[in-house]
This record gives sequence, C-alpha cells and structure tokens, in this order.
Amino acid sequence: MRRIAIAAAAGAALILAALSAAWFYAAQGVRAEIASWTERQQEAGILFAHGDLAFGGFPFRVDLTIPDPVLASADGARRWEAAALSASAPIWRMDRLDWDLAGRHRYRFTGS
Repeated sequence: MRRIAIAAAAGAALILAALSAAWFYAAQGVRAEIASWTERQQEAGILFAHGDLAFGGFPFRVDLTIPDPVLASADGARRWEAAALSASAPIWRMDRLDWDLAGRHRYRFTGS
C-alpha cells in the first residue's frame, strides 16, 4: 500500500513538473514571438513600444497583458496608442488566442 502512495505522489509531482515546464516554455515562446514581430515591424518602418509584459494564467493558460502599446510610423506621421492589450490562450492550443483591446484608443495622423 505504501508503494502505491509513493508511486501516486511521484506521478503527481511528475505531472506538475511537466505542466510547469510547458507553461514556462509557452510563455517564453510568446515573449520571443513578440520580439520577432517587433523586429519585423521595425524593418517595415513601424515602431512598436510597450510597457513591461505581464504574464499570468499558470498552469493551464498563458495570459498576457501588454500595457501602453504604441504603434508609430518611423517618420512620426502616424501614431496609435491604447491603454492595454490583453491576450489569453490555453497552453495546449497556443494558436487559439483570445484577445481584448478594451478602453480608449488614440490615433494621430499628421501627414498630407
């Protein structure tokens, strides 16, 4: 009976470790994808800036909040701002992203 309890505890610990690893791997993947997307936009002449990324949702979801996102053209003619972008996805379906851009948006165009 004691062996069964030890095996069950070891199995539970293994599952928790796997969930933790999967969550941190997924969160790091999101962070890397944002950095890659930002770089691609910069190459196209669009600047993307934001506050510190905040992750949550452990252990089954990756929840991300991007505070103060700003998209601006490199020449400064166009600029979009929002309060925050929130996104969430289950760790087993990172292609199933739910996102929200609630709140006030500001767009400025100063070109001809």
